[in-house]
Parts: sequence; structure tokens; C-alpha cells
Amino acid sequence: MRRTNQQILCQVVWSTIVGDRVKCEASSLELKKYGLTAGLTNYPAAYCTGLLCAKRLLKVVDAENTKKGVKTAPLSTTFDLVKEADGNFVNIDELRNKKNIELRPFTCFLDLGLTRATVGNRVFGAVKGAIDGGVNIPCKEKIFPGIREVKKDAKGKDGAKPSANASKTPHRDRIFGHHINNYMDLLKKSDKYKVHFSKWDKCLQANKVTKLEDLYKKLHAEIRKNPVRVKSKNTRTKRASKQERLKRRDTTNVHTGANGKKN
Repeated sequence: MRRTNQQILCQVVWSTIVGDRVKCEASSLELKKYGLTAGLTNYPAAYCTGLLCAKRLLKVVDAENTKKGVKTAPLSTTFDLVKEADGNFVNIDELRNKKNIELRPFTCFLDLGLTRATVGNRVFGAVKGAIDGGVNIPCKEKIFPGIREVKKDAKGKDGAKPSANASKTPHRDRIFGHHINNYMDLLKKSDKYKVHFSKWDKCLQANKVTKLEDLYKKLHAEIRKNPVRVKSKNTRTKRASKQERLKRRDTTNVHTGANGKKN
């Protein structure tokens, strides 16, 4: 999982002696084709990217098994265990044991790179999306946003208590962008609103919804319906090989020209 200033990137990579191989990847920039044209680096977008990567990965594995002639139940349907995002902590391996599923889930181990593993970091939103998508990623519940236990200070007194208006489902609210909606409502009558949320307004109008929760629900449904990557229609010519480039360089001279004759 990687986060840049422009996108969230999820890749499933395995190592070989020759080098690393990418089995599947998904970028938050791909969410544009599903209707999300704003906020491609926030927590809800990270969740959508993780969900997209997981669903796409299981489709790829099913296609590989079919090609090899492996007779097994499709992973994409067997591990479709979380039908809708609810923010609750899920362990895919434990859940499949409860439902008596003999097939083992596809397991990945998280690599954050240089990203700091702070509680509620956006990259963990991608982790939650991938888990809800059916991929087993070993982790603990405390990495996700939520209500923390109040610890006592050195004098034995209780610390700061959570607000009485605090949500009972903080992780679900974060996944569906309630914090963004609240800030939009706060700046609704301000001059800064158009500067910050003009793209969001266009996105909501294009999808014919008024709230971000409805937008992300629609987005999740579209991702689950069709996670397959669309092939690029790039018409660029193939780059010449290294030998061809060296040959071209040797036969072309500044003083003699391409044919080797003096100008």
C-alpha cells in the first residue's frame, strides 16, 4: 500500500530469484470510471481502492485456476463474505472457519514502505477495503479509527473522555465520508466553500446524489459488480530494442550523415 499526493496505490507482489512480480494492482485514479472524480486520496477513496484491488485479485486467481485446469470453487464468490461496508472488524480466516469453508483464503502481508503506521492512517482504509473484498490480511483492530479506551494518568485520574456526541460507529462514518460531509455543511455559507468543494458538487450532481454516503454506496456496488481492469487503448508504437538503437547510433554520424558519406 502506498499513498502519494495524487493517488492511493495497492499492489499484490510476490518475490522470485529474478525479481519481484506484480500479480494485481489498483489505483484510486481508476475510481474516476466508477463516478468518483474528487477526493482521490482521502480515507473513503483508500477503502474503495483496497476493495477494488481485492475483488480484482480474486478474479485474476480464478482465471489462472481455470486456465491451469484446477477444479476448485471460485474465490471471488466463496469469499464474498462482507456484503456491505459496516466498519466492523473482520478476520477472513476466522470467519471462513465459522462458516465451515474448507478453501483457504488468499493471504497477503502488509507493506507500508515509509508510511508511518499511525492509528487511523489512510493506508489502513485500503487494508479494510481489501479485507472486506475477501483477502486475508493479518492485522489488529486497533489500527483502524474508533473510540479508544480512556487511560488513567500518573495520578490515577481518568483522562479526557470522548464527547457525548461521538458516533457509535466511527469507522463506518469514516468509510462513508461523514467527516467530509460535516465540513461541507460547516463551510456551506462561507466564501471558502466553492474553493474547497466545487469539484465535490460537480461529482455529486453527476451521480445524482446529495450525500457522500449515497455516493460511496453506489461506488462500492459498482466495484463489486465489475472490478476487472479495462485494457488501455494506447496506440503508441513499440519502442525500438536496445540493439536497434545502438545500430542506429553507430550508422548515424554528425559529420558524415546516415549513409556514411561526407556532406
